[in-house]
Amino acid sequence: MSVHFFYSYRDELVKKLKEHYADDVEVWRKQVQETKQLDEAEAMLRKYFSSLVTELGDVIDASNGEIFLDEQDGKVMELKIQQNFVRFTRQERAIQVKIGYYVTENDMVETAILGYVVPGAKHPVMKKIGKIHQGSTFDENTINFYLRSAFGEWLHNIDSTHVDTV
Repeated sequence: MSVHFFYSYRDELVKKLKEHYADDVEVWRKQVQETKQLDEAEAMLRKYFSSLVTELGDVIDASNGEIFLDEQDGKVMELKIQQNFVRFTRQERAIQVKIGYYVTENDMVETAILGYVVPGAKHPVMKKIGKIHQGSTFDENTINFYLRSAFGEWLHNIDSTHVDTV
């Protein structure tokens, strides 16, 4: 058995293992990046709703349970005002956005899944239901849109009731 000078088995092993697992490493890196983006989106949601709760703390307390923010049962966040709600639910590869709103004509709450927060090229993006292309970047404006979708009609009814009584 001869010994080769300047031969490092470790270097050869590292090179061969990197070649063999190159595809697996690429998939793993992509999954880590996707998870990081979803974690960032979740943190943005928590910060947004935490600020909202801080601003409405006394209103929430005085509402006798008609307004509440829920962060349990696998949900990232759910804000409910009377019968209307907006719910963000973390799934394996996305955050689902679901709204519910009261329809007075039918005397029932209708629900709809409006879209998903999914990992994008650099930042999380919105994937709207029924759309083939990627949606817009997920940001505070997107959260505002979902709040308006869930509570817009309710707010309009409150405003019209207020105007009628004044």
